[in-house]
Amino acid sequence: MLGGHQPQLRPNYPFPKAFIPGHTTNDSIKAGDDGVGDEEDKKEKILHREIERQRRKEMNTLYA
Repeated sequence: MLGGHQPQLRPNYPFPKAFIPGHTTNDSIKAGDDGVGDEEDKKEKILHREIERQRRKEMNTLYA
């Protein structure tokens, strides 16, 4: 052994957590999830979906 160092047997980063269906991989997203904002989130998703649909329609029209 050179300099008294031992080889590192473990990586110096944490191993990934096991996948659990229905759980998010980003703990910060669901940390305060108590079901209060679900209706608002649903409305935001619907609005975003409609805006994106209009954008795609416009792009198709311009392409044609």
